Amino acid sequence: MPSLKDYRVRISSVKNTRKITSAMKMVAASKLRQAQARAEAGRPYALKMEEELARLILAVGQRSEPIPLLDGTGRQQKILYVVVAADRGLCGGFNSNLVREVRRHITRQTLENKEISIITIGRKARDLLRFEYPQFIQHSTNLEIGYATAGDLTKQLIDLYESGQFDVAYISFSQFKNVLVQLPTVKQLIPFELPEKVIQQVKNEEESHGLYNESAHGVYSFELDPITLLEHFIPQQIA
Repeated sequence: MPSLKDYRVRISSVKNTRKITSAMKMVAASKLRQAQARAEAGRPYALKMEEELARLILAVGQRSEPIPLLDGTGRQQKILYVVVAADRGLCGGFNSNLVREVRRHITRQTLENKEISIITIGRKARDLLRFEYPQFIQHSTNLEIGYATAGDLTKQLIDLYESGQFDVAYISFSQFKNVLVQLPTVKQLIPFELPEKVIQQVKNEEESHGLYNESAHGVYSFELDPITLLEHFIPQQIA
């Protein structure tokens, strides 16, 4: 039977563990606030870029030559999924909910006899998908994800696209709403696709100022021609 001293040592040990976990909780909360601030700070830039791309697309109108990253290949047989998950667990359904959504999309594409390939970012995505879907192109951890890393991956994706490795690419990620809610999302990445509501919003804005009509496609002037600007900005927006 444990002695009174054993109980005292045990109580002291539990108190020390509580102090350590409390300190870890404070550090984690601080990191989470920083990550949340970065996520929210990037949204205005992304939304404004979508608006400007919509203006460019409206200004170009009907094109004599297609823009591959915007118009696609005309085929939808080879499908690529870029799955962005976490490197670590202990985060509830963050990874499992995302992978479940990806599985649902892949199952639908498989029933239509599409060729599926996968790029995973984050160890959890790789661990949950690699045994079910062996069609991996590559895998990387996401510990240092930033614009430079995303730019490198975008270049690889565009090279694969231009060499005919896939016709359509989707990015799968958990869309941040708040610290308790992250929505599993699958979004078309290549060919680049603007939400219809963004294009309609720009149309309404230009019409309200008398700047847009179906024949003139706006009255904006561009330093370079709109097609050259689109070819420059679409890879940037994908990244």
